[in-house]
Amino acid sequence: MAEVGHADLRVQFAIPEGTRLLQGVAMTSEDMAVFGNQGAGGVGAFEDGEAALNSVVVFSDPAGLGVDFGALEADKQAVLAGRYSAVLREAIASATEGVVEPLGDRLAIRVDLPVVELPNRPTRAGRHFLVFVGTGTVSVDCIWEPEKAALVEAACATVAANFATP
Repeated sequence: MAEVGHADLRVQFAIPEGTRLLQGVAMTSEDMAVFGNQGAGGVGAFEDGEAALNSVVVFSDPAGLGVDFGALEADKQAVLAGRYSAVLREAIASATEGVVEPLGDRLAIRVDLPVVELPNRPTRAGRHFLVFVGTGTVSVDCIWEPEKAALVEAACATVAANFATP
């Protein structure tokens, strides 16, 4: 089991088959200012010595969106999902419209990322889940190259649907 996240919203997850723990999560200085206290960690599907270009990164925010998402009516959930995906689209232009879906015993906003372009990295695809834990959120960011797509997509779904809060 791995444990990551903000001190006030820790999460545990099993390490999916074919992946191993990341030793660290690289962030830009801008990301550090926003996400630095949220305890990012995760797993990657990679060979010894290579960068984790195929990974599942998890971090948490005890403040979340500031509301208990599960207590909202479906139309209000859809409005928030649309706003959330619009914000993601500012960073990743290919981000699809957010879809609210059950994930394990929680609700999540799922956003697919058909094209992910990052500086000094190959173009990849990915998926983002914003999973609701009361008023807090857990983000699960998954990114993969075509040859690792099946493995990382499966690991992404497993981590997002099965994490526990200690």
